[in-house]
Amino acid sequence: MATPKPAFKVIPRSQRIIRWLTFSYLIRFPLLTAIALVAIPYAAFRTGAAALLENLFDLNPGGVFLVTMAALLAAWGVMVTARLALIYSEERFGVSPPKIGLALRWRHILLFGLLAAPVVGGVLYETAKLWAYSDPTTNRWKLAAVAPGVLTAFFLLWVSDLLQRILNTPTTNRQAPDLLMPSENRLASDLIQKANESGPVVTAPGWLAVKMKSLPAFFGNGYVDYDAEIEDRFPLLPGHGMALAMMAIFLLVYVVVGFLTSPWLTSLRAPSLAAVLLLLTMLNWSLSGLAFFFDRYRIPVLVLIVILLGATSIVFRRSDSYYFIYPKSTSPGDVFIPQNLTGQRENAKIILVAANGGGIQASAWTARVLTGLERGCRNSPDCAGRSFARSVRLISAVSGGSAGAMYFANAYGKYGAPEGELPADPALEEIVRLAGRSSLDGIAWGLVYPDFLRAAAPFLSEFPFFWNTDRGRALEFEWKRGVDLEARLGDWRRDVAMGKRPGTVFNTTIVDSGRPLLFSTIEHDQTLVVARSFDQLYEGYDAPVTSAVRLSATFPFVTPAARAHRDDKSDLSDPEYHVVDGGYYDNYGMATLVEWLDKELERSNGEITEVMVIRIHSMPVGMGRPPGDSRGFFFQSSVPIITLDNVRGAGQLSHSRMEFDLLQKRWRERTDRKVAIELATFEYPNDDAPLSWRLTEKQKQAIENIWRERYENKVESDFGRVKKFLGR
Repeated sequence: MATPKPAFKVIPRSQRIIRWLTFSYLIRFPLLTAIALVAIPYAAFRTGAAALLENLFDLNPGGVFLVTMAALLAAWGVMVTARLALIYSEERFGVSPPKIGLALRWRHILLFGLLAAPVVGGVLYETAKLWAYSDPTTNRWKLAAVAPGVLTAFFLLWVSDLLQRILNTPTTNRQAPDLLMPSENRLASDLIQKANESGPVVTAPGWLAVKMKSLPAFFGNGYVDYDAEIEDRFPLLPGHGMALAMMAIFLLVYVVVGFLTSPWLTSLRAPSLAAVLLLLTMLNWSLSGLAFFFDRYRIPVLVLIVILLGATSIVFRRSDSYYFIYPKSTSPGDVFIPQNLTGQRENAKIILVAANGGGIQASAWTARVLTGLERGCRNSPDCAGRSFARSVRLISAVSGGSAGAMYFANAYGKYGAPEGELPADPALEEIVRLAGRSSLDGIAWGLVYPDFLRAAAPFLSEFPFFWNTDRGRALEFEWKRGVDLEARLGDWRRDVAMGKRPGTVFNTTIVDSGRPLLFSTIEHDQTLVVARSFDQLYEGYDAPVTSAVRLSATFPFVTPAARAHRDDKSDLSDPEYHVVDGGYYDNYGMATLVEWLDKELERSNGEITEVMVIRIHSMPVGMGRPPGDSRGFFFQSSVPIITLDNVRGAGQLSHSRMEFDLLQKRWRERTDRKVAIELATFEYPNDDAPLSWRLTEKQKQAIENIWRERYENKVESDFGRVKKFLGR
């Protein structure tokens, strides 16, 4: 008589939902990683984040190779960490595992590999979108680079599988789950069999096996194979051997890429998107490992990390970001020369410049406008032989505009130019190229390596390399790459006093008080209304020009808020102000310019009768936005932040215009002496500027086209107004 089959057990829907929610929680970090692999390209091309993210997908052939490989390693990292948590969920958490089976099929590897498809597809889409702006051969190499990226990722997966098979000898270990490749991986099996014929390939220390076997089940469940005989095999559950094998291969890739692309060691750079994927994978491995351990004790991983980060910031005094300041040099031959920026100069008038912020777009547009005006005046009789370069007395810049102003001011007396002059036209184009050169890859390296490692292991901040190096310092290094930019503010200040260089003000904001902090090469009145100058705050100290510009361009989250580190002091107990982007207070640079100009005119003896102010806007300002269709809970929750941000921009623009209009009116209507203050505005008209530190070739060409069509070749433009001012 046949034995009756057991009745099929029906699980209520509510229990099934709870069960799947439990599984989802146990693999929450792999799930979040998978979501990120899809969400990053979606946000880059389909949301308002395109200004920040889309340019990440503009790569060279080497970058396509690295991104493809990194995306697949991230996808298969999701596969390994998720399967490991689910397979050992019963031993670790007492939760019956889902029916996923121990066997892994090639279709599973391919399906998980599809998580990399959105990233790779985004790269190919961007390549097609920018096809006309690159060399056809380069474009074909970009497409071809996908294949070696896929093959390299498969090879690394195979090496990981080979390594785990060495660790988990099939003749002694209990059946291991497939996490990396199917069990019938013949090539790996043949290699292992040949290696085993000559004896054990890897043997763990006996004392370690004993220690692990004696670990209490409260801690060891889910990790330790308590049924193992120490003489036969190492008592680690074989799935962890597989995970360790792949993690070891990934860490090798992480370290090799870090060394080969370090700004301090080589000229090679890993693309920012590859760095983001490496960081995403590192977070998946580390957070999944922490969750597998702490979830058993109902300790939230993220809460634990927040507590630890807060505690370590108190214990480790150097766990911060710094900019370095140095005692001023006092050579016996140094003679103080009072500045007179508004004094008479041969073949020159008085022009002041305010350059607004906006990332690398602002940098490139500022350099394009200033060099374009110089070149245009050289070739035009309308300027009556007067020099635009010698007429520029002050540049007040913010954020990305500070980077463009830095390259412009640095070119005075260089590239074969006489003192106080700008170089020939080809060198002017080099200024524009430098201002539009990508520095995002260096920032990404600083984020993924020193910054991430310092956050993961805070004690590293006590080592000189880590408190000397972060993504902010990496940005400075990128700006200096191949350029003579080692000067400090004091060096430029001496040039300004002798009329060899225009004065510059790099506007920043003090986090602790909200007041502006001015890194200047000019002298400021001691009675500044709101702002403070670096010289007043740190009397007797000097700062590198690149550090001042970096602080002025500390875009939120891209580069960190930094505080001063005095080179002659090793004690960090003294509190220091943290400094961030000048755009928080005034994104147009006009507040500093207006206050300085008003005081200079008051000090003059009536010899100044006319001044021109040039405003450089890297994107349209004052444009009203159409109403949106946002609604619901999440929109209402974000309304205060959205409103604050929009009001900040609108308020800054309103105050900027009002302050300038009042200044114009005051000096136009003075009865004792009148000064005509003219205004010329050079605004990039398209609302498509990127906010990152990378420009595509299409965006670079757009800047050149806008300059030629809207200003250089248009007689009735503000370019013509500048020429007329110089020619009078």
